[in-house]
Amino acid sequence: MASPSSPDLVDAPLPKRIIICCDGTWYAADKGDNNLPSNVARLSRALKKVGEVSYGPEKGQKRAQVVYYQSGVGTGKLGTLDKVWQGAFGAGLDENVCAAYNFLVNNYAPGDDVFLFGFSRGAFTARAVAGLVCHAGLLKPHCMEQLFYNMYTAYRSRKPAQNGRPAEHLSETAWAKELYKSAYETEEQAAENEKRPTNWEMYAAHSDQDVQIKVIGVFDTVGSLGLPDGVVNSWLGTGEKYKFHNTSLDSKIKHAFHALALDEHRGSFSPTLWYIPETDDETLLKETRLVQCWFPGYHANIGGGTTGEGKDDNDIDEITFAWMCDLVKPYLTFDREAIKLIIPSKTDLPPVRFHMGKRTQTDSKIGTKKAAVKKIVKKVEVLTASYATSKLDDTYGISWKAAGGDVRRQPGEIKPLGDENKVVKDVETRECMHPCVAYREVYSGGAHRCPSLAPVKTGGWLYPTVDTKWEHRKAKDGNGFVWVKRDNVKGVEGPEITQYVIPKYNDEDGIGSLERLLVPDEYLAILDEANVEIKGNGLRCGHEVGHAHEEGVVCS
Repeated sequence: MASPSSPDLVDAPLPKRIIICCDGTWYAADKGDNNLPSNVARLSRALKKVGEVSYGPEKGQKRAQVVYYQSGVGTGKLGTLDKVWQGAFGAGLDENVCAAYNFLVNNYAPGDDVFLFGFSRGAFTARAVAGLVCHAGLLKPHCMEQLFYNMYTAYRSRKPAQNGRPAEHLSETAWAKELYKSAYETEEQAAENEKRPTNWEMYAAHSDQDVQIKVIGVFDTVGSLGLPDGVVNSWLGTGEKYKFHNTSLDSKIKHAFHALALDEHRGSFSPTLWYIPETDDETLLKETRLVQCWFPGYHANIGGGTTGEGKDDNDIDEITFAWMCDLVKPYLTFDREAIKLIIPSKTDLPPVRFHMGKRTQTDSKIGTKKAAVKKIVKKVEVLTASYATSKLDDTYGISWKAAGGDVRRQPGEIKPLGDENKVVKDVETRECMHPCVAYREVYSGGAHRCPSLAPVKTGGWLYPTVDTKWEHRKAKDGNGFVWVKRDNVKGVEGPEITQYVIPKYNDEDGIGSLERLLVPDEYLAILDEANVEIKGNGLRCGHEVGHAHEEGVVCS
């Protein structure tokens, strides 16, 4: 054992935070192009170089925050055809996963916190990197040359989950059981060594198998393989080579946050949610905090930014950005000056709040006082900036119709496919609706109707009947709100989606809650009064309540 004066202990640096940010297809904030950065790029630029622990016995200790930004596939100095090929068929995806893994290998030390963020294809990349790290650990840098290629080849060729059995573990593969041979040894030299370890024994001895993912935050993961699930991809089989990637939750992932696009209806852009099977062990249920939240808008609105020249007249991306920042701010330290530049109209210090003139007197029972809330929305034109009421451009067209058709997203009803492509019903997704959905959908006088929440009518134009519709209500216990889907034909209700609760963080870093800066004062007052009995941060559900307090995060 090393003595207290040993150089390796005296000179050992404090743990650091490693942040991997993977951008979406055709999105690049590091190529010198005249485009607007996505939320992933914005987040990578909004962090302090040196952060500070905000809770627990190490509160106040400094932490270096090391950021790695990775532009999306289909970017860089490529020809038009190459960009289209990479974007449509996933070329470059595997390289991005390996590049992010290599960065972690070169920078990780025991005790460091790992963070992964991504948008669209980059969201899949981030989830795939997390899966690789949780499954195979992190190699020591000097062992990459000897072990990584063969390990990754074996990882890619593992037997998939089948007939209720989990996917083959790396230690069970044929490669793992073979005797190790150095790249510098001949077959004869290797054969002379009777005490050679197996490949897995060698790999396990030179890798860290206990690496945890502190946070993984993603914006609208699409396609089961990170690829649009289109006809062409299915026909060409271009997604088959990526099926080995593990993008599911693992008990080594401590916090998982997912922003989802409610309005997106391109069939080739079906969302890939995280699922917790009911049969899973208690470790995942207790140790992994999962929040998957629906927002109004299409795929690009959730992730933000532009792939070419253009102006940003979308206000949804600011809401999703603020939502993600608020969720991760207990674990990362943001630069308030950078935040002011990203959301300038709302973060002037002292904060400039929405000005609405005379406060409207409203009842906390928002369901019975919609007229009062509509008065708030009518005053949108006098706000310094809009809140969830901007015009959203639908990208669905003839080409996307051919690629996958028109498929409306159904919150609470999107299930994974198991063996033989059968739907797995007994899973938990921990979905919620963001309050801006109700603000845009219910209280705007019908000006911003979301197709996924619109009533489904049958019977023709002459005698139409409403078969199903979504209703926004107070929760049965009187605390907070819920969205409930009602089937008028069967006379049943469900699913029921909880409305997300915007937390109140103590303003210790001079930034406070970004989300609360964006919400109009009157609407925020209504939400706070309705949520007065709800404690903790995030969802009102039992598995979320008090989770932050277990780690000492202070919410008022």
